[in-house]
Amino acid sequence: MENNETTFYLGEKKTGSEPVNNPYKNDPVISYGGEMPLVFSNEEYVPLTNDEIENKRILSKMLEKKNMINRRLLYLEGKKQDLLGYYMNIEKNDKGRDVREFVKVFLFFIGLFIVLTLGALNKKAAITAAVVMIVFSLVIYIRYRMEGTDDKLEDLDRKMSGMEEEHRKLELEKEKLEEKIKKFKEHEKEQGHI
Repeated sequence: MENNETTFYLGEKKTGSEPVNNPYKNDPVISYGGEMPLVFSNEEYVPLTNDEIENKRILSKMLEKKNMINRRLLYLEGKKQDLLGYYMNIEKNDKGRDVREFVKVFLFFIGLFIVLTLGALNKKAAITAAVVMIVFSLVIYIRYRMEGTDDKLEDLDRKMSGMEEEHRKLELEKEKLEEKIKKFKEHEKEQGHI
């Protein structure tokens, strides 16, 4: 059985000479993500003209505006998803609304019947029952207004339609900007700037 293990001695200096043509000895080697800067490349530096600098600035501004539109579109998409979640939550919590409406109307007619029956028997009891029924009706009305499900849903619909309109406008603006960028790049290529 052979032993192919290599023994490393930490801290010992390697004995031996460096290669004669070591490319790393004279010039530093720089690793760079993306295109190599002209300073470190072997190409000759060609200064840009004022027109080329201005064209690059214009193109940079158009691309920056496109990025801002994309960020706004993503924000609107997230907000629309949030609104849909709120909408579904409100509808889920409001499942038994029809039953509650029926019970409220039923209780109102029962109270009215009791007041009329007591009115025929005893006027004082009828007045007391009427006051209790009015207070009960006010409590139900206030509670119903606090729920405000219809108002909440209408508000969410209004916000959603506003977001969809803004989204549509941003999409149109983005398409126009992309067409403008494409034409600008083609024009630059024709002139040999790119």
